[in-house]
Amino acid sequence: MHIRVDDGKIAELRFHGQGCAISQAAASIASEEYVGMPLERIGELDGEWLIDLLGNPDLGDAAQGARC
Repeated sequence: MHIRVDDGKIAELRFHGQGCAISQAAASIASEEYVGMPLERIGELDGEWLIDLLGNPDLGDAAQGARC
């Protein structure tokens, strides 16, 4: 992950990784949401935040590796 921070906020974020389609999509969507977010807010986020962001409560099992 490559992150550029300006004034305590994420200005740019890029990630490189491998994984199943769900994990890659989740990383991409989360990366877009992180841009502009204050750094202290990032530490408050949890897995439920990502599931809510993806808009599919059935992904709860996938977030724990059940489907990957």
